[in-house]
Amino acid sequence: MRALVWTIGIVLALLLSGCATAPRGMPLPSESTPADSAPPAESPDPIGLIGLWRVSDAEGAAADTWLRLDGVEATLWRECGYMFGGWVAGDGAFVADLYAAHQGCMEGDGIPEIEWLDGAVGYARDGEGWALLSADGSVVARLAIDGAPPLHTDIVSTYNEQPVVDAEARARLSSTPLPEGLVPASADELIGRWVPAAEVVHDPHVIVDADGTWTGSDGCNGSRGRWLSPRAGLLLATSGPSTLIGCEGSAEPTAFGGARGAGFDGETLVLFDPAGVEVARLVRG
Repeated sequence: MRALVWTIGIVLALLLSGCATAPRGMPLPSESTPADSAPPAESPDPIGLIGLWRVSDAEGAAADTWLRLDGVEATLWRECGYMFGGWVAGDGAFVADLYAAHQGCMEGDGIPEIEWLDGAVGYARDGEGWALLSADGSVVARLAIDGAPPLHTDIVSTYNEQPVVDAEARARLSSTPLPEGLVPASADELIGRWVPAAEVVHDPHVIVDADGTWTGSDGCNGSRGRWLSPRAGLLLATSGPSTLIGCEGSAEPTAFGGARGAGFDGETLVLFDPAGVEVARLVRG
């Protein structure tokens, strides 16, 4: 665990009090990232993952553990309280990143590792619920609709309720094919340090690591998240906490954390949002 504490603006809007944040190490070996494999013939729609799920068959998880996935956020309820972050899924691939926690769930000045959730890179139907899968296809956790966690005084009551599937959630979990003429980017090709194709100040950049994590800066503020690419052209990334320094930076980290498509125009990496709108052009640097 790292000692650096991040400022997360969204926390103020969600929580009443008593929450602390810090980044975690998030090991995701490169060999566990499905790089260029074709999607399953009938990949389940990730919109079905939205829900408040009781967790079972997860190593180290107590019986009273719930995972709430709404259109944007992931909230993990444990005996100590709660942790939260982001998630995204598609084409049978899944990635979640918990980056903040109630004080009762902190370990020292860091967020504890949740190995079963960090190791989940896929999902599949499991009866009326879901199974989260490791890279070798084994089940790391089962999710079922079964009750709700006790209401916590430091979080708004809606977090104890089933989330609503709305148009915004459907749009975020969708993906649009790359425009013609672009070469889909593979997972291996995404790894490295990227800077804006256009000349800008303050050295904005994104560093994509083979361990399934990425870090970046808009030139003034640091940010980070997790990523995977289940097939060439499809990018699934979470966007975690950021510092809040005001400056004339460039939004490359935000673009990468929200991208769902990645392709090459020559040597230039072009990123697209879920609707297929171009959001960034990057070159190695």
